[in-house]
Amino acid sequence: LRGAAGLLALSVLTLSTVQAVRPPAHASHPWYPYSARHWATDVHNAHNVCQHGTVQSPINFAQCAVPISRSPAEISWAKQKVVLVNNGHTVQITAANSGASRGKMVIDGKSYTLVQCHWHYASEHTVDEIQYPLELHCVHQLDGTDEAPLYGVFAMLYELSDSPNLFLSRFEDQLPHCNQRRGTKPCLNISSFKGPLDFNDIYKGVDLHHFWNYEGSFTIPPCLEAVTFYMMMDKAPITQAQLDGLKEAIGWEGVGGNFRPPQPLQGRTVSGCRSVAKPVPQQTSKEENSRSTAVSSFLLSPFLYLASCIDL
Repeated sequence: LRGAAGLLALSVLTLSTVQAVRPPAHASHPWYPYSARHWATDVHNAHNVCQHGTVQSPINFAQCAVPISRSPAEISWAKQKVVLVNNGHTVQITAANSGASRGKMVIDGKSYTLVQCHWHYASEHTVDEIQYPLELHCVHQLDGTDEAPLYGVFAMLYELSDSPNLFLSRFEDQLPHCNQRRGTKPCLNISSFKGPLDFNDIYKGVDLHHFWNYEGSFTIPPCLEAVTFYMMMDKAPITQAQLDGLKEAIGWEGVGGNFRPPQPLQGRTVSGCRSVAKPVPQQTSKEENSRSTAVSSFLLSPFLYLASCIDL
């Protein structure tokens, strides 16, 4: 396989659970807005685990007051040519080098090789139930798992800033768009931009010492439960203009974006935080509290009987 088409095919073959070009005949519903039932039955790559899995992603993180002191992520992504593509679900940058020369991520005692990076808006993971405007996933394959691949995702949230994002500024005027917003057949649009790109610009200014990690799944069908997420606690900057441009290119604006909401933790351990921040209770006077309670009781009383008869 050669050229952009070959690189895209390699990405599809390596991460068949992440990206695809042609949906099967039974795909009759778009991926977004998210629906557990549809993802389990009638979207492209539908799988029952999307609805009934036990280690699904994304999740909500509790706000961390005191992060654990740990070794930083060692990232040595290469500056290289890329394939910048809109696959109908997201905008993705596939690393063009072969094998280990794409670059490495060594974190928490594990070594991974970079495959591709892509974006979701709004964010899929939340912090204290707060959703951020954008989230990046850089997908890696765990070294030595060719037979039964395992993956590690470097994840990062963005927050609005007056300072432009350096990495996005390299290609923001050449983003591949997808005109098809809600169809079940993904479009495929490859940008003329080929790089080279320094992938290390992705995390410029972000503290790599502090991150959450947990065992989860891909956040798109078929929701394969073979992923370790490494979510940086620090946020990357992005201007409103950059965010608007990326959202327009990705598509799905009519349904609120290309994100899956947080899934139940199901007893999993989330590492990275020594002490969780406690929310500050809202202070109210005794008079205000009494008045609020009385009004709430009056408004709710006609519905108490009906609520007791409905199995929610």
